[in-house]
Amino acid sequence: MDDEDVAKVKKLIKEYQDANTQFGQLKIMRDQKVKDGYGKYSAKAKKYTQYASKIADSAIPMVKASLSCSKAPTVSDYDSDFYSKYDTYISTCQSDLDALSNAPDKAISDYASSLGDYISKPSDLIGKMKAIGDPSKIEYGSDAYNQYRDLQDQFYDLPSIYDTVDTFQQDMKDEEDNANPSDELKDLSDIVQDGFDEAVK
Repeated sequence: MDDEDVAKVKKLIKEYQDANTQFGQLKIMRDQKVKDGYGKYSAKAKKYTQYASKIADSAIPMVKASLSCSKAPTVSDYDSDFYSKYDTYISTCQSDLDALSNAPDKAISDYASSLGDYISKPSDLIGKMKAIGDPSKIEYGSDAYNQYRDLQDQFYDLPSIYDTVDTFQQDMKDEEDNANPSDELKDLSDIVQDGFDEAVK
């Protein structure tokens, strides 16, 4: 997803709006039933274009945050580069979430908030683990060792980011279903067809 893709989506939205406006100017609007049906459809279509525009405006930062926050390092806490890799991962993820936090679409801004909550947990645990020191140099059975093992267990028991992604996908589906004007369009089509059938009898 890049600026060119967003521009294409915005162009399609504009074409859809123009087509709806042109339909509303047809002589068929003189029929009150058609006019009423078009009014309901037009209101829902406006809601849908607003939704689609918000998604388009949020798409690039959303994809960027989703990718960076889902790429947790595949390293053990006993690897020498564990802390550096996780520091980079967390920093990148948080930076991308900051860019996403003001997304115009509610489901997407909520997603940024949920991911922020998710990434704060490993960040806090890693900070505490780092403060205890190099695990290979901690004396077995010591208080520091037990503290480190407890933090280690909490770290590896953290829920998967995919739980957050699943919730986000459902929220997006609910938003789309709520904005989708297909039912109103079908009703309008039925009204027009009924009028045509009545006219040719």
